[in-house]
Amino acid sequence: MKKINLFLPLIFAFICMQAQTKRYDILSFTPPATFKLKEEKQRLVYEVKEGNSFCQLHIWPAQQGSADPQANFKTDWDYFAGNQYKIGDPKEKQIEKQNGWDVVTGVGLAEVDGIKFIVSVSTFTQNDISWCAITQFNDEKYAFVIDTFLASIKADATKMVRKNNQTNGNQVSNTVTQTASSSGITISTTNFDDGWTSTITNDYVQVIKNGTEVRLYFFDKKIDEQRPPNTGTFEPYYWDAVVKLAYNTGELFIRQKE
Repeated sequence: MKKINLFLPLIFAFICMQAQTKRYDILSFTPPATFKLKEEKQRLVYEVKEGNSFCQLHIWPAQQGSADPQANFKTDWDYFAGNQYKIGDPKEKQIEKQNGWDVVTGVGLAEVDGIKFIVSVSTFTQNDISWCAITQFNDEKYAFVIDTFLASIKADATKMVRKNNQTNGNQVSNTVTQTASSSGITISTTNFDDGWTSTITNDYVQVIKNGTEVRLYFFDKKIDEQRPPNTGTFEPYYWDAVVKLAYNTGELFIRQKE
């Protein structure tokens, strides 16, 4: 009995040490056991690799955005999953509330270099503040760890540092620089007070509002040089070179002016 009494404080101390609360941006959380901290500056990244199994947890800092949780989620999903891995809309979607935040989560199946994995994006919105959690894993055994980690996160919106700028008469809520997890592409996201959100990607500027998307593509010398000579009639060169590669499209219908 004496041995047990001596040993219990050691167990308690070990559990407390393992469950130590950490802080990042406006968040406090309990790090997942056995995961390694890979980054904690521009974003928070935890990772574990066990044989052929892996799991990555990414947390992006809070930013000012739309007060519409669905709009914030679409921006995050399109950049971190839908366009990143060319998988389109999420296969499954869930909407819930957590600690005063509106949470929209989407899940899809992605593949890189022949390796298939599950990618999920959770966007947390409170008023006009949002932050995002992305997970990538190829083994269902990590599902409980992911749920436990996300449930441990507490976000304090009062700690958000707001930055307001004026551009062309429109109020810009915030500009945030983000780096995608695998591509290394640096983007700038700007949220305007009229509901439009613009994101600079490597190939184009994406502008979104209420599910409507407009893309302004940068000049691509290589694509332009491959265009066939102008025959004086409409030919769908850019449709094939740009649109069909970015979207799942049906048969092209051409309507010419009379």
